[in-house]
Amino acid sequence: MSELDDVMGEVALANRMLVEMGLADSSTIERGHVSFRLPGQPDRFVIKALGPALSMTYKEHMVAVDTNGFKVGGPKALNLPNEVKMHSCILRERPDVNSVVHVHPRYTVLMSVLQEQLGPMCILGNRLALNVVKNAEMGTLRAGDPPHR
Repeated sequence: MSELDDVMGEVALANRMLVEMGLADSSTIERGHVSFRLPGQPDRFVIKALGPALSMTYKEHMVAVDTNGFKVGGPKALNLPNEVKMHSCILRERPDVNSVVHVHPRYTVLMSVLQEQLGPMCILGNRLALNVVKNAEMGTLRAGDPPHR
């Protein structure tokens, strides 16, 4: 099996895991996807094509894309997801990043819309967070912007 085939299989599994882990709600609509940079070709990555439900995503639903956002591999009938530019910009501008996970977990979306701070809710949470977890500032990633760390 080639590196591309291996990565396509792993990315398909990662997409299915989003549903299994409750990060993508399968009871309504499964939104989100995982992309992963090809180790031997750092200017290319694999992402789930537009259409298949996350829980039903397999290797044959994957496409290869360059870091400019253009499809460079995968079945001709498959289209790129709408958010491919977000993935390509991040992977192009941040060579230290190898994967992007984009999901819409119900309660995370709720908290971001409310612009509220979330405090730890259990003893383990208190150990992990000395202070409240703050919302990240909303912004736009543009080509040429310095990395935010």
